[in-house]
Amino acid sequence: MIDGARSGIIDIVMTGLNNLTGLVPDAGAFELPFMFPNRELAYKVLDGEVGQGVSAQFTQHGLKMLGYPENGYRNMTNNRGPIRVPADVSGLNMCVNNSKALNDMFAALGANPTQLPVAELHTALETGVVDEQDHPIGIVLSFKFNEVQKNLSLTQHAYSALALAINDAKFNGLTADEQKVIVDVAAEAIAMQRKLAQEKEASMIAELQAAGMEVNTDVDAVVNAVLATQK
Repeated sequence: MIDGARSGIIDIVMTGLNNLTGLVPDAGAFELPFMFPNRELAYKVLDGEVGQGVSAQFTQHGLKMLGYPENGYRNMTNNRGPIRVPADVSGLNMCVNNSKALNDMFAALGANPTQLPVAELHTALETGVVDEQDHPIGIVLSFKFNEVQKNLSLTQHAYSALALAINDAKFNGLTADEQKVIVDVAAEAIAMQRKLAQEKEASMIAELQAAGMEVNTDVDAVVNAVLATQK
């Protein structure tokens, strides 16, 4: 999809921001472990000078960044037990995304990080190829990881943004009025999507619990251990 949007086969693309770090490595900073203690700070940074500075770098790669919708805070699931202390992560074969920072974090905690496409993850968890994974709540629910994972620990160890971008040449070929419509509507859509993501998260967790998942919120020891490694 990214290649299609860059070449103009696709006009607009929305994907995980981490998938674009190969083009703009600076975008990877937003997914550093425990970078954002709350969503409001994440939005302020992404929508502000820092986020816009990263956005500007995409134009040289054929993309006009329209903004950063929300993927959400990443949380851990597994079958061995709740993640309360760093030792609970040790030894697990952990499916991770392509963020080097998150790979390094899980390795430091004693896990064995493995990268897999999300489309293959359900089967990998079911067959034991990996023991654990980390994704925002919406992904856990929509991909039905609760069918193959018993424990959900709300570690919120990284905030993951999405990226909404349009082919730069396509955007520049529009009139000034048309460009303003695209930019304004994108901003409205992102604001609505973020609001809905926050409002629905509790009900999604409740739905996972109703389906049999055990939800653990006692994760302060994990947070403190990771923060200690960053000092």
